[in-house]
Amino acid sequence: MELREFVDMQEFEKIISNWALVTGLAAVAVGNDGKYITKCYNSNTGLKDFQIELTLKGERVGTVTGGQVSSEDSDEEKVAAAVELLGQALNNFISEEYNKKTSGGILGQLTEGVEKTNVLVDEIKKKTGELRSIQGKQKILALNASIEAARAGEMGAGFAVVAGEVGKLSEISSEVNGEIEAIVTKISDVVTAMKEV
Repeated sequence: MELREFVDMQEFEKIISNWALVTGLAAVAVGNDGKYITKCYNSNTGLKDFQIELTLKGERVGTVTGGQVSSEDSDEEKVAAAVELLGQALNNFISEEYNKKTSGGILGQLTEGVEKTNVLVDEIKKKTGELRSIQGKQKILALNASIEAARAGEMGAGFAVVAGEVGKLSEISSEVNGEIEAIVTKISDVVTAMKEV
């Protein structure tokens, strides 16, 4: 994994530049390929008094190498504290940049999923409306069949049984359709709530 893939390199460079300016120490960031990924601050020489490992989720993504420009007035504790501070700042920055990039991708997928779900919920609502229309027609058909069976007398008795069964099926279908509509409404409410987040 390369830092340039997910880190704002201008901001990364500013952290090192400001740190070098304040501390007077030399520093340069190096990628895993061994090439410089920032300018070398406070020195053109290859100082190696310290090396900071840059990591993300336990994986090394680069290093910062540097040292003192002059060994006069050297306070090892101050240098060590400054180096530790730079390491923490850079590793926190790297982690934050990575999280921003991955979170953005996840949010995009979630938003797309919510939009697709809304489309599917609308299609289900349309289809349940069509079912309700068919059920109404079934009820009318069952009623008409019952009337015709009654007119036919004994000869229409078998037809009356069929008409009654069609009526019962229509009622059952209507109840199931109502349950489906209730479930779809709940799903729609959940999706709407997710969309507002």
